[in-house]
Amino acid sequence: MSKTLGTIALENTVTPFNIVNAVLVSVLMTVYLLNDDPRLALDSVGVIIVILANTLIAITQEWRAHRTLEKAVVSVDSQSIHVGEVISIHRGDVIRADGRVESTDACELDTSLLTGESNPLVLNVGDVVYAGTYCVAGSATIVVTALGRETLAHKIEATARKVDLTTSPLQHLVNRLFQWSFVIAVVLAVIDVSLGAATIAHDVDRVRRVATLLLGLIPEGLVFFSTITLTLGLIRISQRGVVVQKLAALESFSRAEVVCMDKTGTLTMNRLRVEHIIPLGNNSLEHCKGLLGSFARSIGDESQVIDALQTFTQADTFTSIVKRIPFSSARKYSSLWLPDGTCYTLGAAESVLSAEHPRWSEIQQACIEAGIEEMRVMVFATALAGQAETGVHMEPLCWIALDDEIREESASTLNLFDRMGIRVMILTGDGPGPVRSLLRRFGRPFIDDDVRSRLTPDNKQDIVRELRKKHHVVMIGDGVNDLPAIKEASVGIAMAESAPVTKLVADVVLERATFAEFPEMIAEGRAAVRTVLSVAKLFLAKNLVLVVMNALAAMSLSPYPLTPRRGALLSIIGVGIPSMFLAATARVRTRTSHFMSELMYFVLTAGTSAVVSSQIVLTIQSGASDVNDHMLFAFLGSIVWSFIVVDELPRDTRMWAIAVASASLLTAAFLAIVPNLFFPLSLLQQFYEIGGPGTSASINILSSCGVGIACSMVGHAIMRWVSSQMNHHRSAT
Repeated sequence: MSKTLGTIALENTVTPFNIVNAVLVSVLMTVYLLNDDPRLALDSVGVIIVILANTLIAITQEWRAHRTLEKAVVSVDSQSIHVGEVISIHRGDVIRADGRVESTDACELDTSLLTGESNPLVLNVGDVVYAGTYCVAGSATIVVTALGRETLAHKIEATARKVDLTTSPLQHLVNRLFQWSFVIAVVLAVIDVSLGAATIAHDVDRVRRVATLLLGLIPEGLVFFSTITLTLGLIRISQRGVVVQKLAALESFSRAEVVCMDKTGTLTMNRLRVEHIIPLGNNSLEHCKGLLGSFARSIGDESQVIDALQTFTQADTFTSIVKRIPFSSARKYSSLWLPDGTCYTLGAAESVLSAEHPRWSEIQQACIEAGIEEMRVMVFATALAGQAETGVHMEPLCWIALDDEIREESASTLNLFDRMGIRVMILTGDGPGPVRSLLRRFGRPFIDDDVRSRLTPDNKQDIVRELRKKHHVVMIGDGVNDLPAIKEASVGIAMAESAPVTKLVADVVLERATFAEFPEMIAEGRAAVRTVLSVAKLFLAKNLVLVVMNALAAMSLSPYPLTPRRGALLSIIGVGIPSMFLAATARVRTRTSHFMSELMYFVLTAGTSAVVSSQIVLTIQSGASDVNDHMLFAFLGSIVWSFIVVDELPRDTRMWAIAVASASLLTAAFLAIVPNLFFPLSLLQQFYEIGGPGTSASINILSSCGVGIACSMVGHAIMRWVSSQMNHHRSAT
């Protein structure tokens, strides 16, 4: 079931952050009642405003995300079914009700979604079938015996129609950062309180410092912005016609290193047409076309190959059929028997004849001479009464060469993967010839290790499973034969024309999008993860500043420039506004390989720069009555300017970032410099405790901000140089 607005509101209201804040408000108000200090009452109001703002934004964003994503879910079947009705199933159909088999035409079911059993189940009349299984070969009619909650169909449909918002690995990491910060905040608060335990109830400055530390160190905004960033990324790709059924898929896109794809239906349109029929032996073309036409109209398969043969040939069905074996991806052939015992089989040459066939070389040579070896080819063969439908005894009648329409965007999409550093592998049930021809038309080399041919569904699954041991793997497919590999991959993607069951299992469905959208999905995922990393850098850099300054103040080595409301100003300008800018633009699309190491590198650089700049200002302004103002603006300048270099933003985005950062700093400086502003600006000055020094302090405050900016630029330049030297040393050794 989808979440209701009430559920979303409750989940975003009762959070660890809000609970901690509620406790802090209680403590501040208690100390206020004991000391009658209005600063504590205003601090409490400030905390309450933060709680309300964060909660309302979180509720709004999650509700928006749910509405957008739930509109795009895949519907497996919109027809209503009633108990007692007879329904028909064909290859690729999902059974949505329990039932009893009334008739079967060589129907085979895959029950792996329910039982885990990989071998298909051959149906007989009277067998019981269950919701959640699907047809992999043949067809059948079924009398419905149970529906809804009485069957597994209800659970299967609920799963198919629900966007999976399970927490992703990145969100788990963000949650761990939240937990670590919370523990550090509590430990430091306990230490600070214990140092002045005897007078804590009346030591207003110490209480405010501890409150500032707790409010600043608990990075609730990090969790908030990371969720918003991933959600906005999902919404952006959903608006392109991409149906995302799993939130973690976006993150997995960002980590994609290998993209595996089927050829037919992915790189091509799966619109087959017969190009050539090459008779073998003494068989004539007309004789072969007649038999093929009758076979295609009698076998009962619903496939592109059979449709192409029916279009190409003109013939009646065989008068009577004794037995059929429909095509399956595992067998790679289909067969039928006539009353006189004659058998006809159509399929891949390796499956129908085998390489040990006495005429194998002759047959292969005929294929080469006809120039069809690089097309999709199938062999049509016959056997006498009493003989098996495949093997060395089969008499080959002709080759059938088919061609498929290429998707216009395929070549450019593959080139985009190359530029993104992503390996592309083609996993196909066809022979290597058609793939070689296709790649030649794309202007790409045929690399044996990147093209695997003549694969069964299990082969594809095994390859993806092996790749996943070392890489993040994406699998794109459209048919039932791709289903095991799609389930096995880090992210499974189904095309718009996919079988219903493939759409059901896939993490992502290109419902209204083209194949060309896929690189954009990877880029969007990379941008989202990179943005979360950038936001985490800003939050934790600010946290490091708070920890160091609290330690210095506790040891009386420097004044403590922050209060709960000043800390809020630092968070808004130094972290909140840059984070919103990053979340809204999400333009940096490089792969994030080492999240934690990149995070720690930045935090140490930015945090150290901020602390150094504040100490420089403290030395210069030593003894000034407004020294805390100068230290605050040194913090602001350093942290905000770190945002500019946070990820080497693209040129167009960086100019906007500089404009946003400069406007934020100048606005804060204006409030701090100009005394007695008109309402409501005067209220902001009083609230954030920054108004009043007068214009005479303007040069000093702006200079303090400049010192912070300079320290930030120097710190990051030094760290970039150190990093480049280390990389150079590693490459040399």
